[in-house]
Amino acid sequence: MKREDIIAAVARVEAERAHLLAQLIALELAREPDDELLTVGQAAATLSVTTDWLYRHAKKLPFTVRPGAGQVRFSRVGIQDYVETTTIGFAGLRATSPALF
Repeated sequence: MKREDIIAAVARVEAERAHLLAQLIALELAREPDDELLTVGQAAATLSVTTDWLYRHAKKLPFTVRPGAGQVRFSRVGIQDYVETTTIGFAGLRATSPALF
């Protein structure tokens, strides 16, 4: 097998893995009957941040859900939990959140 073929095969496997993980996360969220997936605009309004900020930090936020390739949604219950469990630090930055700022 050529190097390029192996790289292509690995890329396909990783893409499928990411897709399956996104489906699993979506199923886990579905267990919470009061939860819903918010668009970036809805989540940004809820958090009082810009959509640009939310896109830039989506990978680090615990309430980000990727239901499919190129799709980003945000768990409403996850956002509520995040807000309830973080504290406000200097200049309004969340002191106990991961290094987002």
